[in-house]
Amino acid sequence: MNCKGKFTVILIYNPNSVKETVYAVESLTQPLPGRSAAVKLNLTCISRLCELTSDDYKAKVTHDYPKLFTGLGMMKEEYTVKLKDEMKPFALTVPRKVPMPLYEETKNEITRMIKSGVISPVDHPTDWCAPMVVTSKPNGKVRVCVDLTKFNEYVQCENNPLPSVDLTLRKLAGAKYFTKLDAILDFGK
Repeated sequence: MNCKGKFTVILIYNPNSVKETVYAVESLTQPLPGRSAAVKLNLTCISRLCELTSDDYKAKVTHDYPKLFTGLGMMKEEYTVKLKDEMKPFALTVPRKVPMPLYEETKNEITRMIKSGVISPVDHPTDWCAPMVVTSKPNGKVRVCVDLTKFNEYVQCENNPLPSVDLTLRKLAGAKYFTKLDAILDFGK
């Protein structure tokens, strides 16, 4: 974009006003306010969200989109992981140690996860057994995860290639105008 100059003005929309720098761009026929001006002038719904605290924001989103915050978020259908032909089952023989300060909280979390159906106990010998990893959350609780590093060595990866930079740049050859736009989110229903 060919910028011819800039100047400072006071922009007014309804009861709001803001002092902003305006850039004069050659061939631009419609004004494009930046994100900060749009928020200050209350031109977007994101300006209302910026005024909310994180707890207020969470309550608003939870209220507006209740399906996102109910249930376990489990997949509706079964997913099959394809393994390589040369796979060798891996079973951990000695479990990793849980740090003593996290032991009781970890035990409680595992019990909660079993009761809610997130995990299920395995009380028989199995060919596959990955180690558990426990980390502290900022709220003082623990996060129980599984280290699937060894298992992932045998997963047959699906091929979803991204286009190369060279290919993308070739597609842009001859383009005259480029722009960078602020993303203004619309949380409307």
